[in-house]
Amino acid sequence: MWVPGTALPTPQPAPLTGRLDALTARLDRLPATISVPVVVYAHDCAGLGPEAAVWADRLARHGYAVIAPDSFARSGRAPTCAPGDVDALLTREAEIRYALRQVRTQSWVRQRAVFLLGVGQGATIAARGAVGAVMGTVIIGGAGEPPRRSPALVREGGGPSAAPSEDDQRAVIDFLQRLTPR
Repeated sequence: MWVPGTALPTPQPAPLTGRLDALTARLDRLPATISVPVVVYAHDCAGLGPEAAVWADRLARHGYAVIAPDSFARSGRAPTCAPGDVDALLTREAEIRYALRQVRTQSWVRQRAVFLLGVGQGATIAARGAVGAVMGTVIIGGAGEPPRRSPALVREGGGPSAAPSEDDQRAVIDFLQRLTPR
């Protein structure tokens, strides 16, 4: 999780980062006037790689909190990249749906500004549009048509763990900023 420094009571020079459970007490003490837009980052089939930090750092610099659930946080999970592995896709979909439900319970989240950014396998799930209501969806390198329920930005993107290009980063920030209510 990354929370932009500008969202904290005394603006910090860098984002607050860490696991949600470790940051909850600090986030619960944020003033009621704090309202932060959030991007839920759905990683590729190989798990959270260095590209997740690139995305999160860039988004946090632009005022977005980023929650990146790790589908391998539970024991017994192995990366599954087979396109036809329906069980793996359904499990990922359930995990992303759960993460979005948890985001909705946080008092500091700007509820009208919750977005989903999916990469690779995460993008395939995001494209299905079955994970819950979001203000907008970013699909990078996934298969499928974008969801019709919310605005979507589709980018070709690289493969697993590929660093996002500057063009992709700028396009995503522009897309999110256009949709983020103040």
